[in-house]
Amino acid sequence: MKCLKHFIDCFSKITTGIILVCAVMIKLAGVEQWTVDILWHIPLCGAATSLITVVLLPDRDFSRRAWKVRYCIHFVLVSAFIMSAGWLFGWYNPTFIGILAMMVAIAVVYAFAVITTYLSSSRSAEELNNALEARRKHGK
Repeated sequence: MKCLKHFIDCFSKITTGIILVCAVMIKLAGVEQWTVDILWHIPLCGAATSLITVVLLPDRDFSRRAWKVRYCIHFVLVSAFIMSAGWLFGWYNPTFIGILAMMVAIAVVYAFAVITTYLSSSRSAEELNNALEARRKHGK
């Protein structure tokens, strides 16, 4: 159950980030119309990258070094998947500028997901600490 919750949390953050970046990129590129296929592409990419996230970054403790290694591997795998899927889906032209724009988009979505996860985790930890402190005071 905890794994499913982690997957859903990742999926919602990643998919939201992809939607926001797609909206900006489509506007900047001056695209007037997009096919309905993108409505399937975005959740598919969100689900696939969430699965990668759940496997490589499970909701448990690791050493600081292990987290750094896992995040590096995670970023490379997510980037490779999104670059491949983006090319197959026609999200970018395989030119220098197209690839660079896609890499920036991936970095933005990645940063969005990491920051929102950190803020959410910090808030949860603070709430838990406050509840423990209240319980300790009440127990005395």
